[in-house]
Parts: sequence; structure tokens; C-alpha cells
Amino acid sequence: MYLAEDEMRDFSECSRCGERGLEKFKTHMYCVSCNYSERRSQSYFNQDQTF
Repeated sequence: MYLAEDEMRDFSECSRCGERGLEKFKTHMYCVSCNYSERRSQSYFNQDQTF
């Protein structure tokens, strides 16, 4: 069985708090350090990608 927890998580630097707690997902971004969240732009969804 595949679990998302089995993947290594890659954190980026958050533009709001400066910590390396920003996770980037297909539909949104979320910072575990300061709870900042942002939805991806509509143009992101218009790309020819399979989700």
C-alpha cells in the first residue's frame, strides 16, 4: 500500500516567515511554521497535466 508519509517531504523557504517550512502541493502551498497558505493560480490548472 502506498502512503504519502512514505515520501520524503521537501520544504522550501516561506516568503512570509523566512523559515524552511513551506510545502508545495499541486493545488496549494502551506507553511507548517506560520500557517501561511496560498492557492495555486488558475493558469497552473490550465496546463496540460494529468493529476
